[in-house]
Amino acid sequence: MEKSTHRVDRHTLAGDWPLLALMLVTIGVTIWAFPRLPDQSAVHWGTDGTADGSASPWFLALYWPILATGIYLLLLYLPLLDPKRSNYVAFGRVYGIIRQAVPALLLLLHLAQLANALGASVSPLTVIFLATTALFFGFGLAMGQIRPNYFIGIRTPWTLESEEVWTKTHQFAGRLWVVLSLLQALLVLLMPAHLGFWTWLAVVLVMVAVPAVYSYRAYRQVSG
Repeated sequence: MEKSTHRVDRHTLAGDWPLLALMLVTIGVTIWAFPRLPDQSAVHWGTDGTADGSASPWFLALYWPILATGIYLLLLYLPLLDPKRSNYVAFGRVYGIIRQAVPALLLLLHLAQLANALGASVSPLTVIFLATTALFFGFGLAMGQIRPNYFIGIRTPWTLESEEVWTKTHQFAGRLWVVLSLLQALLVLLMPAHLGFWTWLAVVLVMVAVPAVYSYRAYRQVSG
């Protein structure tokens, strides 16, 4: 009997309907906004929130949607290349959310840039900070459900070597990410823009570094 594993079929695509719907909405909004865009629109902001780069309407209209579509297709097919492909079945629902959330984040940034270019008082920098913080929070809630694989999660030599270390590390990282993402959101909202960026970045580095160190210590404990 064939072992159950990750597949890309109509059922998989049907489960991704929220992202596909957002893509259609984004296409419609972009088509509506395109003739109304100025010749040059801000597309990059410094750490203080001041625009320091601009681009044409074509770049603004196409860059993030194309990137979001490419990342979605990559996440859709990437598990097919994973030697631990069969493990995706155990966290298929969580992986499906991740597969949609990352491109959705880019589409949200695209819509914020369109709104900013059309004169709305929307800060794309604040939007991206808060959206990524929400993404980290969601990852934290789901982290403990992710099973060993080579593409998603805390992938260190020690978590990939031992399933027990993988489980302990992801349970620990999940709790850490939930707490730090809430702190991160408060810092972004309450601190001045130029400080908010650096504190946001510092929290991200802690989110990455601390679980990696924890995985090494857990491996030492498990291996005796």
